[in-house]
Amino acid sequence: QDDSVEAHVNISITAGIPNNGGVEITLDGNASDWETIQAFSRDAQEINAPNARIDWIKAQLAHNQETLYLGYQNHYPIDSTKWWLWETYLDSDANAKTGYQLNNKLGAEYVLQGNTLYRYTGSGENWQWSPVKSLKHGIAGTFAEVAIPRTLINNPTQLRIAFFGNNASYVDTPKQYENEAIDFYPETQTGYFQYNLN
Repeated sequence: QDDSVEAHVNISITAGIPNNGGVEITLDGNASDWETIQAFSRDAQEINAPNARIDWIKAQLAHNQETLYLGYQNHYPIDSTKWWLWETYLDSDANAKTGYQLNNKLGAEYVLQGNTLYRYTGSGENWQWSPVKSLKHGIAGTFAEVAIPRTLINNPTQLRIAFFGNNASYVDTPKQYENEAIDFYPETQTGYFQYNLN
């Protein structure tokens, strides 16, 4: 059975914010669906801790009326047995003062660990999350993609997003490589990317 979907991509930019609308993605771990979709800026290979696995390259978002799609590339093969270590923080109300405070830059109402979505239930700085749903996904080699029903994240019209990975579970001496084992993406002054769903 061929369940592939022809993609019609409408790409626009509002005040420098990408908007990749009208998209259907086949969740099979194949990055070819994303070739014409605008990506956020690339991240350099910078994690040098021995045996590290999490080192972001780039990420992309696309959407249609029902679904927000996330695709990202890693410098090393993604470990499906510990995929929860690849964290994507979603600020669905574009308000840095609400949600989990990530580096005092972003207030995340949701976090995606691998393909499991969690909603923040804490007071801002404590680590308190409630599971929402395990999401449809595709993962192969260094690439992963996830489909997020927009209603699960309050159907935002604009989104702030940031990526985080801590390689402490992989490196032999985490204390020695503590700083070298952590990868934030992006690593700019704003501390997050923006995406427009209008």
